[in-house]
Amino acid sequence: MDDELLDLIGNWVEHIGATIAAIGETKQLAGEEELGYQIGTVGNAVQGIGNALQAIAGMEGTGAVVGNWIQASGTAANSLAEYKLLQGTIDDIDAGRLEIIGDSLQSFGSMFASLERLGENPKLVYGNILQSIGAALEGIGVYTSMVADEQQGQLLETIGGWFQSIGTAYQAIGATRQYLADNQTYF
Repeated sequence: MDDELLDLIGNWVEHIGATIAAIGETKQLAGEEELGYQIGTVGNAVQGIGNALQAIAGMEGTGAVVGNWIQASGTAANSLAEYKLLQGTIDDIDAGRLEIIGDSLQSFGSMFASLERLGENPKLVYGNILQSIGAALEGIGVYTSMVADEQQGQLLETIGGWFQSIGTAYQAIGATRQYLADNQTYF
């Protein structure tokens, strides 16, 4: 498999994972906390795999590769926090701290990757920026849940999750258009 195809697949895998994670956040907002954690664990893991595939493909400069690895580590932290909550091996405060770290890494990594993509593919840049904002909102939501209002915090996490889903959709569409243009392939 060539690197460009691996990058394309990574973008779509990341989008699928981000959308699954957003569904998990929505379930938690609806009061289905355990199901939301189960879905979120899978979604964040899939999202991280997508980031890793993009980093391995190395289609863009060092900044995008590093940004994707940072994002992958952030989604891994989020997946781990939700998994440990399901297993009862971590308390809410420590899980919240781990999620804040994960969301911060995702936000930073996504913004870092967007800097490498400036001027190349606007959909990838817009997608990264939306994803960065979404991850930041999720981190703020976790913090809000910990120190103030759990329902308000979960609402912020859910909105952030959907921002990430929309951002990764932009990225996947942009990567698809680039792949088709580079390969003169039309459907």
